[in-house]
Amino acid sequence: MRKLLTTLVVLVALAAVGDRLAEEVAEAQVASMVREREGLAATPDVEFAGFPFLTQLLSNEMQKVRLSLPEVEAPAGDEEGVRVEEVVATFFDVRTSHSLRRATADRMAGRALIPYESVSALGPFTASYAGSDSAGAGTIRLTPDEEVPDAGLDATLDVGVSVQDGTLRFTGGDGTTGTAAVPSNLRPVLGALLDADHRLYGLPSSFTVESLRVEESGIALRLSGRDVPLSR
Repeated sequence: MRKLLTTLVVLVALAAVGDRLAEEVAEAQVASMVREREGLAATPDVEFAGFPFLTQLLSNEMQKVRLSLPEVEAPAGDEEGVRVEEVVATFFDVRTSHSLRRATADRMAGRALIPYESVSALGPFTASYAGSDSAGAGTIRLTPDEEVPDAGLDATLDVGVSVQDGTLRFTGGDGTTGTAAVPSNLRPVLGALLDADHRLYGLPSSFTVESLRVEESGIALRLSGRDVPLSR
């Protein structure tokens, strides 16, 4: 009986090790496909949830897959794009086929961050957190650089932001009005910038920005998606 129990323990341990090795190989394969799909310079982190993994693999249904994307460089010649960082997404009920060469999630939930330095890169100013109102709506403070002519030493402008269809747009400080009421001394510096749409890069096109919140660390994005592809 003791030998039988020992044998069973060894078999279970070997099965667990084999399951984990198979999971690591699959994670690396999916990470490579995501990198190719999104044209990333570095490989993302992929982690499967649920045990045993092989059972999920054979059934072509993964319970949960977690993905962390690396930071990306700005596209060449894109001076009006806004970089998105710390993109982390969890995919639920992932359907796979062709040995993981194809994978699509029923739904996705995630988060990301637009750092203030990415906003500051849009023009001759520094973007920073301006605080929030009683309702919790945060605003961004734009402070023109010292070398900007006629801006004034204490010139600042507080604005809100919105994200729609993969672009960021500045709004009035209350988050609802336009930005037409920019002070005359700042209009030459900020006017065209505030009226333009700024493309987000570093965020897959299949990810939808469900909501955002202006915080001290940057613009926090809440992500979602349906029928999201993880591979080609």
